[in-house]
Amino acid sequence: MGRFRSTISTRVGFFETKRGARKGAPQKNHIMSHIVKNIEALELSPDSLATLQHRAEQHMRFSSLDFKVLDVEPDAVVIRIRQSESHAGNYFDTKRLLEIVHETFDDLLPEGMKIKIRPIPYRSSPPDIVTPEWLQEQRGQRPTKEIAHDLGMDANMVSGYIGGKRPLSGVVRAMFFWYFKSLNQSKL
Repeated sequence: MGRFRSTISTRVGFFETKRGARKGAPQKNHIMSHIVKNIEALELSPDSLATLQHRAEQHMRFSSLDFKVLDVEPDAVVIRIRQSESHAGNYFDTKRLLEIVHETFDDLLPEGMKIKIRPIPYRSSPPDIVTPEWLQEQRGQRPTKEIAHDLGMDANMVSGYIGGKRPLSGVVRAMFFWYFKSLNQSKL
């Protein structure tokens, strides 16, 4: 019996599957993934490419930073650096993001190549402040049943969120944030 092989076309290219592989799922060893998006536009040597990949992986791992080459001009390269929510709490301002790009790319680019940087620092979402303690503070003397009625929810569910017994998903945080914000604005 011969070995089963087929070729699958996906949006990112052609991949061979092996018996037992989920059809349509590219196998990791067949994909050359890059932490820095559009890195191939820089036309770096394999050693420089490996160095850049390692640096970018470290920034992604410890500070949730990602890089993207937006454009390569004859004398300059345009690079976007963006910070996402960091599990380690390492957040940088725009000035530090500019420094990080220079630290990461300067010695790998050709002599005289300028870097134009488009920094996007992390900006937390307003509902991120919602915690059970915040809910208790915002609630004040308002009865749980009244809050539940206003939100169209069961009072036990609202009580669970306020008491910290139920987890607060992003949608639930947003709901409570905007609910209490609208109540506070109507008081003015």
